[in-house]
Amino acid sequence: MFQDYSRYSDEKLMYRFQRGSAKAFEELYNRYSHVLLRFSCRLLGSEPSAQDVLHDVFRKLVERPEVFDTSRSFKSWVFTVTANECKKVLRKAALDPKSKESEPITEDQVAYLEPLDRVRFSNALKNELQKMSFEHRTAFILRYQESLTISEISKVLDCPEGTVKSRIFYATKQLADKLALFNPVKID
Repeated sequence: MFQDYSRYSDEKLMYRFQRGSAKAFEELYNRYSHVLLRFSCRLLGSEPSAQDVLHDVFRKLVERPEVFDTSRSFKSWVFTVTANECKKVLRKAALDPKSKESEPITEDQVAYLEPLDRVRFSNALKNELQKMSFEHRTAFILRYQESLTISEISKVLDCPEGTVKSRIFYATKQLADKLALFNPVKID
């Protein structure tokens, strides 16, 4: 009998996966693999490292599906696991300077900028994000590039909503200052 898993909530899919349904896992993978890869790329600045993180996250899910509590939000949980894996990679890279990767990440560009400016802006944004603390960078990316709510980000980062708002505010202010050159409307 064919079941349409696309209609199931993430939590129900995890419930089914915990009971052995490979199709439920496949649906979760299809829903989240691209999003988590993009998120990891933005945090790490390296697609090969992000691919490794994605692999590790889903490997852990396959090896120990019972770790997830189906009464909680899967989306918040899987972003938390991914952010923690990225943090491990960054810690390791800080200890081993040879582990830094220099391969650029391709992203969708801002539509209203000229092609050359879009590439320059994208590169400048990536560079400035990499200079930020992990906490500020993660909050900014989750809010503005992954479209999570303040409440969801609070759960992912395990901190109060006020702290999330503060991190987003300061990250946005810092980026606005550093990337002012790309602002097409200058207000004096």
